[in-house]
Amino acid sequence: MEEEKVYLPRGKREMSILERKLEEIKVGEIMHKGLIVVDSNESIENAAKLMKENKIGSVIVMEKGKGVGIVTERDIVRRVVSVGLSTKQKVKKIMSTPLRTIKEDSSINKAISVMRKYKIKKLPVTDKKGRLIGIITETEILHTLPGVVDILLEFSNISKSQLTTEGIGICDKCGLYSESLTSVGGQLICEECLAEEEG
Repeated sequence: MEEEKVYLPRGKREMSILERKLEEIKVGEIMHKGLIVVDSNESIENAAKLMKENKIGSVIVMEKGKGVGIVTERDIVRRVVSVGLSTKQKVKKIMSTPLRTIKEDSSINKAISVMRKYKIKKLPVTDKKGRLIGIITETEILHTLPGVVDILLEFSNISKSQLTTEGIGICDKCGLYSESLTSVGGQLICEECLAEEEG
């Protein structure tokens, strides 16, 4: 007796394989180790100088030894420069809070889900005891994805052009995997990038 075969739609099959590969890679393997922190009473100006000196895009805001928020370059542009707020103000006035974190033994898939859910691009990482030990950003994830896509392509024996069809694939603007791509001007764009272009 021959076993009955179940054929899944192409996009669904690749998605499940990709998700499995992203579950295997842990946040701790690709995160940037170490963090630059500032006290919540530090000035926005000093926080910006720290970012520039360390060539980073964010600082973690601390109160009484505990991470309570994050300030990014984007926060400074949107919440300070664009509204004429003084850079002498305290960082706690513009920080994003609560501080969203992820455990180092969580999967990349989980990190992507958290970033998507809260619409953030940087996610501080904690160890098993809850101590801040690093940060994972979209950049680290993007640097990991080409290898994952290569594994996916090898495993499923399909070409890259077949993987990136309208609806499912890699966004041509931000480079992130998306389940809802739209063709705009010959490029496949995810919902988030499309919203930024329209807004």
